[in-house]
Amino acid sequence: MLKRLDRKVLLTAVAGWLVVSAIIFLLAVSLSYPPEQWSSEYDGPDARVTIPQLRDDLMAGNPEHLLEHWTYYLEREGGEFTVERTPTEISVTVHRCPAAAYLAERGIPLDPAFRHQTTVLNEALAEGTPFEVTTEVIDDFRYVQTIRKR
Repeated sequence: MLKRLDRKVLLTAVAGWLVVSAIIFLLAVSLSYPPEQWSSEYDGPDARVTIPQLRDDLMAGNPEHLLEHWTYYLEREGGEFTVERTPTEISVTVHRCPAAAYLAERGIPLDPAFRHQTTVLNEALAEGTPFEVTTEVIDDFRYVQTIRKR
């Protein structure tokens, strides 16, 4: 049995899962599921099962793997972002979200609950860890994800 996947393979798989998850979320919303209810029930538990290594690292007090996951996805997809560190927190400010830009370029309107999925995923990853992971939505294309010591 594999004890630990190669980081690049794991990050690629997780990034792919997030894209597929976003598409599924949009489809579910379009089928008239209440977005907050659907994503809260689906993504919270799923994040704990699908992304165990990110969660294990947070439980061990190491936020670097989650930061690496975020920056890998944003760099790969051409997102514009900055990373800021203080002794108690790490913030990733996304100036241009590649997923939102992709949809906008194709004339697909962004659902008002689009970022709710990110928020629920981050909260589920941080649940029971020494960290709080928050998502501050600025607008459709910009948001801030912060990993903060509790």
